[in-house]
Amino acid sequence: MYVVEPVNIEQRVKMIDLGDYNTIPVEVSLVVRDFADRLSLKSELIQDEPPSSDIDVRVQLEEYISPVKVPELYATIANILDQEEILCYHATKVLSAKKIKNEGLRINAWEQYSNNVKEALELAGVSTAEIEETLQLIKLEKKRKEPNGRDRLCYFSNLLDFKINGPGYYQFCQNVGGELARWALEDYMPDVYKILRDSGERVLVKFSLPFNWIERFEKDDIITLFIYHEVASYLWNYSYDIEFDGNLFRVVPASSIISIIKVEADL
Repeated sequence: MYVVEPVNIEQRVKMIDLGDYNTIPVEVSLVVRDFADRLSLKSELIQDEPPSSDIDVRVQLEEYISPVKVPELYATIANILDQEEILCYHATKVLSAKKIKNEGLRINAWEQYSNNVKEALELAGVSTAEIEETLQLIKLEKKRKEPNGRDRLCYFSNLLDFKINGPGYYQFCQNVGGELARWALEDYMPDVYKILRDSGERVLVKFSLPFNWIERFEKDDIITLFIYHEVASYLWNYSYDIEFDGNLFRVVPASSIISIIKVEADL
């Protein structure tokens, strides 16, 4: 069950919500349809058996669509989307959601991240020595997982794969400290991991992400999904799902938080 707590009530007129494809800027559709009209094999593609899955769409289009093959198309769509914001989500487990309301979403810089884990363990009465051991294990896992040393914030674009008690993005709100803590502790310090799992509140943070904050290498992958969606709709009247996740390397300010959704479910 989800319980929604609104944070900002201001109306964001220009925001793409991938739960409603009608919010995609019409300029994207026009540019992609113009591209599709100029495809030399358009007539053959239309005559092909309509796709029955997103995989079918990719198989039929990937030969024609990539940043290398049609760089002008990607550049044009990037220019359009750079003026837009996309509604996105971040799943986490925290001791208090009030910090997110007041401070926004922060990247997992070690000082703050470790203090959050430490606070949860101190509240549970874990010894100083055991806390230190816990943090060392998590720090090693963070170094292994993030070899380039860049602190980050994970996000995803819609709720298609947010599955309770199943695979999907729900895994990110299973415990305080997220996946780093789970990978580091679940097998080696299960009692401590259980404390982090039982502490805090599971939340889904809904926020507005300016497209121009996204890294270039991730932008190209996302633009590909927009193109697949628009071409599939145009040629075959097929709705290709736009679903992606990624990493931000900057803080999402409190002003960009739309709502904090408390996720209530038995684990």
